[in-house]
Amino acid sequence: MSDVWIVLIGVGAGAVLSAFVPPVTHWLAKKRRRRTLALLVCPVLDKFIADCQAAIDDEGERPRGNRLPSVPMPTGPDFPAEVDWTSINASVAYRILSLRATTARTDHELRHIAEELHDPPDNEPWFSHRRTQCFKLLRRASHLSLNLRQTAKLPPASDDPLDRIAG
Repeated sequence: MSDVWIVLIGVGAGAVLSAFVPPVTHWLAKKRRRRTLALLVCPVLDKFIADCQAAIDDEGERPRGNRLPSVPMPTGPDFPAEVDWTSINASVAYRILSLRATTARTDHELRHIAEELHDPPDNEPWFSHRRTQCFKLLRRASHLSLNLRQTAKLPPASDDPLDRIAG
């Protein structure tokens, strides 16, 4: 009689385990895809952040008396085609992918302001607006990169402890 109970318990445990295997397998696969996404996207965001910082630090140059930028406006990040955007929250994916459009809109706005100002000798309002807009882009990209790194349990972008304070 005890053999029957052992068989019944074994069959019941097997049925319960077989019901949990597909969801657990799906969850583990999504976790791997999310980590792969972070490994592919974070370096692209880091380069975009560095480009924004260079534009913020740009003091310009004066070739003929007019102050002109010496660093180009950063272009939006180009992400690899093999990124699986379905592995992360749709709103986070949208915010990451919309960085390119936001950067293009900012560049268009800066060109419009430059036309309105007609290149005055100092051009400080244009540089000030450019710094402000690039800082907003930098902050947005930094938060997205930090979010991806924390979700995928990746190390911070830099070993500098001051970088972790600003994040």
